[in-house]
Amino acid sequence: PPLHCCSPMFRGRPSSVGNLAPHFVARQGGATCSTIIPVQGGTTRRLQEQAIAFGKKRPFVTNCIISVIKTTLADVVTQKAEGADQLDWKRSGLFASFGFLFLGCWQWLLYVNVFSRLCPKAVPFANLTLRDKLGDRAGQLDVLKQNLLDNFLHSPFIRFPAFYLLKEIGQEGAHLDFETLSNVAGKCRNNFVEDNSACIAIWFPANFIVFAVPMWLRLPSVHGISFLWTMVLSSMRGGSSASEWESCAHGLSGREEERVSE
Repeated sequence: PPLHCCSPMFRGRPSSVGNLAPHFVARQGGATCSTIIPVQGGTTRRLQEQAIAFGKKRPFVTNCIISVIKTTLADVVTQKAEGADQLDWKRSGLFASFGFLFLGCWQWLLYVNVFSRLCPKAVPFANLTLRDKLGDRAGQLDVLKQNLLDNFLHSPFIRFPAFYLLKEIGQEGAHLDFETLSNVAGKCRNNFVEDNSACIAIWFPANFIVFAVPMWLRLPSVHGISFLWTMVLSSMRGGSSASEWESCAHGLSGREEERVSE
């Protein structure tokens, strides 16, 4: 409830206590009576302002924090959607590591530094108004160039090998040796079409938005779309190698049975 203050100390001026807003209602006996009304949402607003200020001051750290939270949460949601009674924390740890090392650190370097140098019109184009973007052919070509580089070079030869390497080491407990690298190469080769088809289906249309929005909005838009992509990746490749092999073996035996019946 509002607080009514009738005191000579408030005479002739509004009363203010902390984040409380004043509203005069009457005068009684020469004393100013005011109703002090709490400003709703003051704490939330301050937290939002502090978060935005931190993000502007420490964009790289903010990007890493968001990446870890996003990838972990996406995997947990996927496991629950799959009906898991208990969470596989090794699997969630894999996605947290992938979120920090690859999405947080590497993609910051790639999207902010490398692409802006390979495509010099990218940053000026991103910061133009929509009307100016429609007439900037050089900038539009750089958006297309970034999209092609991301989907047909970066994803098949860096994104998926990095994911499978972290999966072998973090989830399977392998050591970084020739055998592990050979297993990673085998998985990349065997899953090449399926992995990259799923990636292109999401990221090729999405990147036209990602590389066209203002620079300050680029990584937040990446994180929003990446939440969906991480859920897809978790569903496709989040399980252990043993479960993947059992699924593959089941599929092969089914095809063999079909051939025999024919």
